[in-house]
Amino acid sequence: MKKKQSLAYKFLYRMNLVWVNVAVAAVLIALTAVTFFEAGKPGLFVLCIVLLALLLALDVALIAVRRKKAKKDADRLGFSDENGTVCTGLLDAMQLATVILTQTGKLCWANIEFKQMCEALSVKPGAVVSDIFENYIKSAIDEGVRSDSKDVKVGKGFFKMYFTYVRASEELLAGDKTGCCVYFVDTTAYERVKDLYKRRKIVLGEILVDNYEEIFQTNGETVANQVLIEVNSIFNAWIQDRNAIIKRLTRERYIMVVEEQSLKAIEAERVTVLESVKKISVGNSFPVTLSIGLSTNRTELTDEAFDAFVTGDYESEAYKRAFSDTLAGSFADVDDLLNLSLSRGGDQAIVKTGADSRSNLFFGGSEIDTDREDMVSARVNAGILKDEILKSKKVLCMGHAAADLDAIGSALAVYRISMQLGVRAYVVLDGPNPQISVVYAAIMDTGEYGDVFISKSEALNILDENTLTVVTDTFSERQVEAPEVVHNSSRIIVIDHHRRGVDFIKNTIFNYADTMASSASELIVEMIRYILPNEKILRKIEAETLYGGILLDTKNMFFKTSRRTFDVCAYLRQQGVIPVAVRKYIQPSFEDYKRINEIVSGMKFLSVNNKGVAITSCTLPKSEVNKLASMAADKMLEIAGVDCSFVIVKQDSDVAIKARSLGDVNVQIILEHHEIAGGGHFTAAAGYVKNCTPERAEQLIIGILKSESKPADSQNRQSGE
Repeated sequence: MKKKQSLAYKFLYRMNLVWVNVAVAAVLIALTAVTFFEAGKPGLFVLCIVLLALLLALDVALIAVRRKKAKKDADRLGFSDENGTVCTGLLDAMQLATVILTQTGKLCWANIEFKQMCEALSVKPGAVVSDIFENYIKSAIDEGVRSDSKDVKVGKGFFKMYFTYVRASEELLAGDKTGCCVYFVDTTAYERVKDLYKRRKIVLGEILVDNYEEIFQTNGETVANQVLIEVNSIFNAWIQDRNAIIKRLTRERYIMVVEEQSLKAIEAERVTVLESVKKISVGNSFPVTLSIGLSTNRTELTDEAFDAFVTGDYESEAYKRAFSDTLAGSFADVDDLLNLSLSRGGDQAIVKTGADSRSNLFFGGSEIDTDREDMVSARVNAGILKDEILKSKKVLCMGHAAADLDAIGSALAVYRISMQLGVRAYVVLDGPNPQISVVYAAIMDTGEYGDVFISKSEALNILDENTLTVVTDTFSERQVEAPEVVHNSSRIIVIDHHRRGVDFIKNTIFNYADTMASSASELIVEMIRYILPNEKILRKIEAETLYGGILLDTKNMFFKTSRRTFDVCAYLRQQGVIPVAVRKYIQPSFEDYKRINEIVSGMKFLSVNNKGVAITSCTLPKSEVNKLASMAADKMLEIAGVDCSFVIVKQDSDVAIKARSLGDVNVQIILEHHEIAGGGHFTAAAGYVKNCTPERAEQLIIGILKSESKPADSQNRQSGE
């Protein structure tokens, strides 16, 4: 029956419709003639009509047959048969590797190209199918995606994988009616060109011998020249077998050009040159240290960006995002990175990896605090501060939010300098906090400062182009007492002793950052002696607050003290300070003392890289974190065997961290890890982690400590304490 139907089908299909029409016309003419000759015989006329109807029906049938055949041919070109199901015949002849899978990922069919692809890449077809189904297609099916494309790696090759739902025979799909047709477009050459571009990309850098001038002045020209000879030798050994060059620009400054792949290798080795130069000993009194700045762009090179690069579409947004770095821009970035390194104490390398400064990589971090015995910088900076105050009609002084004794003391000192110079000044403070409540009460009890302390809103109301804003004890715009005031100020001065982070205040007219100083109070008092020499200008309460700030930041003269620190304290004694009386401003209350001991009693003691580590967790009101957590961290350092301490404070879904060190562990670098928003000093730092539990924060800190046998690299987000 099927054979007869097939023959009839072929016969009807092969009939030429033109001849049928001709035959019909001939019959109609003949019958009409007969009808005319044999008039009065209507039967023939009826027969003529019937034949005409039949022939018209045949004509319609022929048209339908030809349309059906055309659809069948088109469906075969679309890999489907007359029932709409997939046809493997043409798929097998495709030049693209193609497979058909069930909805559960079972391989039902593969063409010869797919088999040859797997053979060439030395992979098993079943393993390839299982991998792409589990990692790409399954999730798409679960989400109801009918067709999609993904970039995949098969063995050592790269492909664009396309998949779509298809219908197929139940025999082919093992009982299913629908499955997935998957085919692969080879993009290996394309991906290798992208990879080659990224690896061979040129990176610009600059290197500075931090303390060349000090060595030159202290040890003479001969020793300084010998140091440079040793530095050059170390540089040559460092870049040997790498695609990099280092050329000297000035006495202590070098330019560096390196390929991206070599830079990554240098990063993996933790920029060993920082440690190598410290071993130079040719009569120099100071260890040689370097500051290194390198600028690259590691923004993901998307397909759109690379296509724009290949086609020359340099105005497209995709191209501009991926290739935004320019030669001039890179040099400018390098200068900024060197300044950032120097403001953090030098002896470190900073790599800029993208437009977002929070992605900067930091390596090193000086363990050596070199005290500057001369006071040249203090005298010069004092002159600058005095000149800027005299140019102003008003001065707004402020420290960091949650002000401590150092912040409030240094702000009061700037207020006093301004008033002595005849310029009206104010201290921006939105009220006391537990850290300064005692000293604030003592200040207000004098009756002299009723109109000195103003709120943020009051400061904004009096702010104009003739106002000078002086920020002390912080470099961060986000951490100042009044960010809105700083943001709207046209003239800003920053005086700080912290290692500067990436979120520093921009557009300052003067930035005095000395990481060797014990405190901001120390820096301000040094300048007072040059701005108003031989005068007893400080009120007793102001001098006591400054002295208390120094005691607070040096942990009662145990940390970061130098000859300069004791000189400043001696000067404050001349201003009326009684050291014993100042202790009342930094002593905890009985209740606070009990809570500090409770925090310490929960301490865990660990040995990590032969260093004693104390860690504890607690919950505190936000207003008391800075005071109590800091005191608890200090307290734990008093325990024998503890080299560094960490207090983790739960705050809703986040955690705050206070860290202290005796000097063998750089807690600043630890809290500058890319998962922690933090920073501070070598021996005192603070951090903050969002959406984190105390347990997770503890694991994070321990993990960082284990990965660091010495102070090392980190990705900085912001600096903290």
